[in-house]
Amino acid sequence: MEIDLLKELLYSSWSKDTCSPSLKDEWHVKNPSLGQCAITSLIVNDIFGGKIMRCMTSSGSHYYNMIENQIVDLTVEQFKGRIPDYEKGEERTREYLLSNEDTNRRYKKLLIEVRHCLLDKDFKCICLNEQLNQYKEYFNNLYMFCAYDLDNYCSDNEFEYLRIILEAQNTGTFIYARHNLETDEYSCATEFKNFRVPTEFLKIAFEVAKKYKSNLKLEKKLQDAYTNI
Repeated sequence: MEIDLLKELLYSSWSKDTCSPSLKDEWHVKNPSLGQCAITSLIVNDIFGGKIMRCMTSSGSHYYNMIENQIVDLTVEQFKGRIPDYEKGEERTREYLLSNEDTNRRYKKLLIEVRHCLLDKDFKCICLNEQLNQYKEYFNNLYMFCAYDLDNYCSDNEFEYLRIILEAQNTGTFIYARHNLETDEYSCATEFKNFRVPTEFLKIAFEVAKKYKSNLKLEKKLQDAYTNI
């Protein structure tokens, strides 16, 4: 993973709930990196290694990363042009950061959100480029979504509904999905342990279902039908 990709994923994953408790009331979507430095430095360290560093700012302690003697600070934008005093930075261990219960909780939540965003992004890429194989070794869970039958599509004034039959790995799992026509939100009743059905998959599934709703009993495969949308 490139650092720019991780930064993009983090921008979509940071939230008020992952913000440091002391800054929650100040957090805003226009300044998403506010209060996210400690948990972000942990995730950067997860992926790229290096050192986790801490320095002081006018608003308190600030965490960032040192990778191959280069400063990597993915949350520096929260200071709006004011550069932290990196020269006085000191290394801190993962154990030190994670010993704080709230930091530990927020780190785990952010890690899950980053993973969800990556799955959404790469599922869309897979569908557009038809290169599923190159992703399998990295996203084993995503492989479950390569073979589906769609059936029982219906709609009313508020929602579209769709039942999806998961064929991959012979799981026999049904996914019951819903699309809110007013808010354009997608959801599903089926839950997988530590895994969320990619939003991009649900969008594609509904597009396919609407196009082939009169022939869904023919068990048209999503992967085949997508190229004909």
